[in-house]
Amino acid sequence: MQPPAADAASPGEPSEALVEQLSFYFTDANLRRDRFMKSYTGADGTGAMPIETLGTFNRIKALTQDVATIVAALRLIPGLQVSDASEQGGQTVQRTRTLPAKDDSEVGPHLPT
Repeated sequence: MQPPAADAASPGEPSEALVEQLSFYFTDANLRRDRFMKSYTGADGTGAMPIETLGTFNRIKALTQDVATIVAALRLIPGLQVSDASEQGGQTVQRTRTLPAKDDSEVGPHLPT
């Protein structure tokens, strides 16, 4: 029997790829452009997103279908707050800071002329 690969996550333990993908969904740049995410997070980016909804995203389903693993991954991401499971309507996640007023996601380094 071979030992598991060094980068493979244990059951219930979120993989690095899962954490990175979930982090991306809540970035300033993505929330400015993603209408579906914005429909949950609102214009300021701090609205609650049902965790079960995140579990329906194809890229997340390819990594895990276990809601507990998704919750564990979300808890590892700075700037996100996960609701308690006992709250009505299921668990949700939301950003703890609003989207900046200025969109600097496309600003690149200044090139000398």
